[in-house]
Amino acid sequence: MADILSNPAVWRFGQVPASVRAAIKTGFASLDQALPAHGWEQGALTEILGSEQGIGELSLLIPALRQVAQQGQGIVLVAPPCIPFPHAWEAHGIALKQLVMLRAEGRDLLWAAEQAARSGACGMVVAWTASCRKEMNYQALRRLQMAAESGGSTLVLYRPANAASEASPAATRISVQANLGALQLNIIKRRAALMSQTLPLNVYPPHWAAHRPAHAAVPRTLPARQAAGISEPAAVLHTVRSASRPLSAAL
Repeated sequence: MADILSNPAVWRFGQVPASVRAAIKTGFASLDQALPAHGWEQGALTEILGSEQGIGELSLLIPALRQVAQQGQGIVLVAPPCIPFPHAWEAHGIALKQLVMLRAEGRDLLWAAEQAARSGACGMVVAWTASCRKEMNYQALRRLQMAAESGGSTLVLYRPANAASEASPAATRISVQANLGALQLNIIKRRAALMSQTLPLNVYPPHWAAHRPAHAAVPRTLPARQAAGISEPAAVLHTVRSASRPLSAAL
């Protein structure tokens, strides 16, 4: 029995198991404590669920992305809704030479994310899946999970909030929404007991709070320009036109 209970795949109800899985620290102590791996699990699929953009959903990953870049590993962004603003990424300590952006949609998006995660050359792969909702089924998600396991990468998918009702092989699923100056997280799936309470995180820049009246609430949806690391100016990009063509650089 002791051997069975010591298996990392087995946990007792109401208990967060001791982690033996590799993970990237999230940069938020309370979130690390809530996640069984004490960070974004490597070699696994994570889903962030929400129906609003520009509320700090990317800022949630910035500390981990910075760690990956500083370790010399690659970061792949698949189909982000806006072009990353290079100066913001550099200000966060993320060297642009570590950053690759892929333009793809539909099945090509899933193919690109799978190949990047499976390659073993990427510390983190982040994909926005708005353009492949029809193709996003359990089988597709299982392929992505297996690709992350094979390549040892942390694969994060941004999905709509209503996807929470769908079955998923993802190791971690977190719904997010903005409320009163904080990003409210609800961990709806983890490799441990269910977490009933909401987890508030302050992911916004300090100067926002300094110039906001104490009684004012942060708008539920912020302009894309104000989303952490996102803006309109063009940057050096890498693009994939279709699943049948190799990745090519585009200036």
